[in-house]
Amino acid sequence: MSRLQEFIDRLYIRIFRTELQIISDKLDQLLMTQDEAVAQLTTNFDQLRKVDTEVQGLKTQIANLEEIIRKGPVSPELETALNNVKGAIQSVDDEVPDVPAANPPQPAPAPSTPPGPGDAGSAPASTPPADAGTPPTNP
Repeated sequence: MSRLQEFIDRLYIRIFRTELQIISDKLDQLLMTQDEAVAQLTTNFDQLRKVDTEVQGLKTQIANLEEIIRKGPVSPELETALNNVKGAIQSVDDEVPDVPAANPPQPAPAPSTPPGPGDAGSAPASTPPADAGTPPTNP
């Protein structure tokens, strides 16, 4: 092997090692980014569960207050408390986008048949007239 060939081989090995290190570094970054994403999603999910628990608690409070109001006269403070709780739950509802209602599948349109000859929206020519089954009357 010539010296030039040995130099080229060593150069290729260096380039290969450098490229391999770059790929390894990128893979480490990618894995770290995925781990960070998992951690963030887990935190977000925990927050969602907490919010759900709080919303359910607010709904229970509203139901309890509405029941008290239905039973008899209440103070303006109680009505204010109910309105505050309703406002809080509406605020949360306004922040969370509504899930679009699933559109039920529409039935497929009936296949259209082209009109036959002489068919202008009336009964086909082979259909007997409406009075064909009644005997004629003698005057």
